[in-house]
Amino acid sequence: MKAQFTFLVLFFALTNFAQTKKVAINVAVLGTKHPTVRYYHPIDGVYKIYSKIVSFKKSDLKGLSQFKLIQPALFLHDSTNIIHANSLRHYVDPKELVYVNWKMSSDNSNNLKLDSFTIEAQNIRNEKYESIVQDYFNPFFISKYEVTNQEYREFTEWVRDSIFREAIYASDSLTNEQAFKMLKIEEEDYFNEAKMEWELVKDGSRSMMRELYSLNYEFDYRKEFRDDLIIPILSQFYLRPNERFYKRPSLDQSKLNYQYYSMDFKAIANTEYKEPTKKKQNSVIRSHRDLTPFIIKHKLNIYPDTTCWQDLDQTQFSDATGNIYFWHPAFNHMPVVGVSHSQAEAYCDWKQKQLQKSNPNISHKFTVSLPNLIEYEWAITSGYNQNIAAQIEDNQITSDLILGDNSETERPTNFSYAKSILQKVNLPYNSQNINAHRKFLKMIKKRYSKDYPEIFGSKHDVIMRAQGNYLASQVEFLSNNASEWMNEDYQTHYQALIEAYINYNCFADPSYCENQRNIDQNLNRSNDTDGQLIMGANWYDERYGQFAGVNKAGLYAKAFKTNSKSYATVGFRLVLRMNPSKRNYYRQ
Repeated sequence: MKAQFTFLVLFFALTNFAQTKKVAINVAVLGTKHPTVRYYHPIDGVYKIYSKIVSFKKSDLKGLSQFKLIQPALFLHDSTNIIHANSLRHYVDPKELVYVNWKMSSDNSNNLKLDSFTIEAQNIRNEKYESIVQDYFNPFFISKYEVTNQEYREFTEWVRDSIFREAIYASDSLTNEQAFKMLKIEEEDYFNEAKMEWELVKDGSRSMMRELYSLNYEFDYRKEFRDDLIIPILSQFYLRPNERFYKRPSLDQSKLNYQYYSMDFKAIANTEYKEPTKKKQNSVIRSHRDLTPFIIKHKLNIYPDTTCWQDLDQTQFSDATGNIYFWHPAFNHMPVVGVSHSQAEAYCDWKQKQLQKSNPNISHKFTVSLPNLIEYEWAITSGYNQNIAAQIEDNQITSDLILGDNSETERPTNFSYAKSILQKVNLPYNSQNINAHRKFLKMIKKRYSKDYPEIFGSKHDVIMRAQGNYLASQVEFLSNNASEWMNEDYQTHYQALIEAYINYNCFADPSYCENQRNIDQNLNRSNDTDGQLIMGANWYDERYGQFAGVNKAGLYAKAFKTNSKSYATVGFRLVLRMNPSKRNYYRQ
């Protein structure tokens, strides 16, 4: 065992060997600079990057074929690299901007102002932005497609099974001997802090044993326990006869609650640490800081909101689709929708636990999460040459992404929208279930073609792919299909930025104040101030704006919505992010 551990350490030490590269970072913090009034920010400048490159054995990547490994450091060469990193503008402080009016002031006074700024900017870069820029070049895995209905059903089924097991374990119908069979009790499994040693406990109370040991999911309680023992226990999780559809026993989806814990690192960083008094030292494990107050407990229902389809009042068959989309095999390989940001985060937590079992050598290096803007940018630009990459980045700070919420304003008439849920929404990304999908469409056509001949023409067929899906990085469907939840929020990464953007444009261009400012302010008011970022166009709000084969208009449509909301147009995808330094955790 010790020799194996040493091998793993050496393996990752070799593959993570860092080479120093010079990188000149350019960030269009507020978009294109005005010809007369320019702005400058300290994040722009030259950095020494300790580029990280990782490689894995084939066995380590088992089950990760749907992920693409992107290593930004591979795009760096030995000379000074000029990198346009517009995604970093969401991580900077707009108060540090310096404005220079070249038209109204003399060049000498402006040059003196910039000379003074240059000295101060270097200090700010070293103290504040060094770690952010270093993390910008960290390798990561990103899923090529959105999380599918089938993949998300695995999560709901796992939660259902866990709830069943917890209820059976706690039931008085079982003896302690029967209940303890359901636990994963291994030798040297419990660490006794008082004795400072590992020990095995087998004779504790049932509640104490459950706190010490996890459930053994390989234990088949259906075979081990009689039906007349477990059926009465599990009946509480099913709908009553008068609530069932077609009189079939149906699980009460409101009982599918997932519980997990996270750490509030920002609160830790902002809370002054005080050494414990002698009286309390014994309560602090081995004199370490007690982080218990910063542990956040999450408990939420994780079943998708199928009623969100009813918000699409301009779409045919929304009710019918809502009834079958999540569970019907024809939609197995299409993106799950009706999932809130909170539910997507819960899925990430569950997926991390599965990764720890299936890919232990990766799980200790990478954390499952929703994408952030840095990863989104690299997924789009990777594989293109520098000139093209700079031109397909996001230069649009405001947007008007439409998600199909009834509370939204009427849709613009200059867009081409879907007439049918079956024509444009959620394209299958592979051929595994195309036959089942076509069989389902044939049934739907037979039922509705007489009433809706304009939708079901003789030449109509399921669309397997849409133009503009493919990026050089092999990541698909970022610009259409379903919009996606991101790991960014309005207050931290957007509010100050949009205010600075509007103020700058008014200052630099009076015509902007007269014609465009109110439009941008209204777009901004449509965002939820407590919201999370949603990126990319969707089947309900299609956008087409091609450059070098990349649909820029679809990629960078954005909106911020409260994390509890869900839409028939919004899904999510995953990233496996390299575990950052503590400095990045504490980033304001």
